[in-house]
Amino acid sequence: MAATKIGKIIKSIFIAHDSVKSIFMKYYFKNIIGSINSPFSIHSSVLLKNEKQIAIGSNVFIGKDTTLNGRSKDHPYGIILGESTYLKGCSYLDAYGGKIEFKGSSNLSQFSLVAGHGGITIGKYVVFGSHCIVLSSNHIFNDLELPYMFQGDALSPVVIEDNVWVGAGSIVLAGTTIGRNSVIGAGSIITKNVPSNCLYVNKLEGRIVRELSNEERNNYAKYRNKLFKIR
Repeated sequence: MAATKIGKIIKSIFIAHDSVKSIFMKYYFKNIIGSINSPFSIHSSVLLKNEKQIAIGSNVFIGKDTTLNGRSKDHPYGIILGESTYLKGCSYLDAYGGKIEFKGSSNLSQFSLVAGHGGITIGKYVVFGSHCIVLSSNHIFNDLELPYMFQGDALSPVVIEDNVWVGAGSIVLAGTTIGRNSVIGAGSIITKNVPSNCLYVNKLEGRIVRELSNEERNNYAKYRNKLFKIR
């Protein structure tokens, strides 16, 4: 009986501690985020970078261990989360100098990546399964003498219109649009525009487009040592 009472006392202390922590964190987020509307729910473990370039609407939920980086060169807010956007835990959103905008009432599931270098717009009532990737840029690889990491990026915006379901493990590549009311099957790779009102299933089989020529192999050998020296 005594052990039960002690357990209840300890539990009440933890509950009180969590309540105080929650109040403190709400005050903290209100003062560091560029634009934020109440009410909101942001877990204390959420990591914010360039937080002054993040805008959060009312009733937004951001789950445990999610990272948001609002860095943007051309926009006052690199990440915009519209009203009732729901980000489950362990996801990574980075504006990468561009912009990510959720129009609102959308759900991003766990372990997803959204990279807004070329600009990403996500409409209302969009649902993502877990482990989804949305990319809006590609590495340039025109010069075989120069490591790809130094050749810059080709930026291409992504648009996902209203009422779209993107199945778990799908990858949405740069320069694509998914039309409203469409469903993307789990594990699909979106390499071209998807029309509205359709079910889209695509699994890209691993294949070699072409073999490297002897000249290309020699060129790779020439700069391989340079690459390791640079790193």
